[in-house]
Amino acid sequence: MKVLLVPSCEILEKDTLGPQTVARCFMAFRHAQHTECAFIIVSGGIYQPKEIQTLPAATIMKLYLNSLGVPDCSILTETKSRDIFESIAFTQALIREKKLKNVKITVVTNWQHAIRFWISFLFGYGKLVKIKTLNYKMSFKENLHESLFFFVHLFGPKSGGIWGKINRRKRKSAGG
Repeated sequence: MKVLLVPSCEILEKDTLGPQTVARCFMAFRHAQHTECAFIIVSGGIYQPKEIQTLPAATIMKLYLNSLGVPDCSILTETKSRDIFESIAFTQALIREKKLKNVKITVVTNWQHAIRFWISFLFGYGKLVKIKTLNYKMSFKENLHESLFFFVHLFGPKSGGIWGKINRRKRKSAGG
């Protein structure tokens, strides 16, 4: 069974998807139209302050996909994660909860993020996933951050070690 995993990125003021998250969702929508895909799994919790985000990112993403015509029954939501490590763990729990068998995951995100997902799935859980990548404009700082985090995933593929803990603590205090 093929599924697309779409992790959230940015949430802008008052529960609005940022352009990168919209691009990921739209690519998943287009890809699902042209392939045999059982589900689109959207992943992301609350990780912004309450004045920005009151709904889990996955819920907002599902509403966007619904607006494109994707029915509720084709979308699974993982609404607790604050980072890649939690996204992978909670998505796998969701797959088990739904009793889905022989799941083949394709992660839909920007290329740096996709590689980090690939590393963590493979080295943390022994699962090989496919990646469907976007290449959108990012600042130098964003590119540097994404690139440095490759090492965090290589050396702590299930949790990110101390850097993962710091990131989750920061996001929890922000709102999640």
